[in-house]
Amino acid sequence: MTRLAILALALGAITGCSRHARSSDKAADEVAAQQKDVNEESAKVHRKTVELDRDTASFDTRREFRLIGLRAEHAMVAPQGEMIESLSAQLPITDAGRKDIDAKVDVFQKRSAEAATSISNLETATPGEWTERDGAADDAMKKLETARDDAWKAFKEAKRAEHRSS
Repeated sequence: MTRLAILALALGAITGCSRHARSSDKAADEVAAQQKDVNEESAKVHRKTVELDRDTASFDTRREFRLIGLRAEHAMVAPQGEMIESLSAQLPITDAGRKDIDAKVDVFQKRSAEAATSISNLETATPGEWTERDGAADDAMKKLETARDDAWKAFKEAKRAEHRSS
């Protein structure tokens, strides 16, 4: 080969190499940019995961406090139906008064069962279900308190039968 042919070949190879070098540089830059995007997204996901864990722990704590309060309130209110029945059995109450008390205590016991069910439903509520189920439990407890008050009122206002002495 002549020197001129060798020189032309060398120049052609150098030009081809620089073209390939530029395309590989461009590909490297694209990969680096994508890696940067992935790293930024991973950091965002990590931050959101940490926030979600914190918020979930806060919700779980507040849920437990709410459930403790509801269970305690129910435990204090629910036995009053039996107490009213027991007290009314000790007093000379007219048949009409006893029927009224029994009817009110029956409603009270049904409301107590409904409240217990609402509290149980609240125990298994997800954060998405919480507001609706908490409202249902709150309503059930209000109905229970109203039924309790009605039963006590029936007891207090029941006419007493007169004792006849012999």
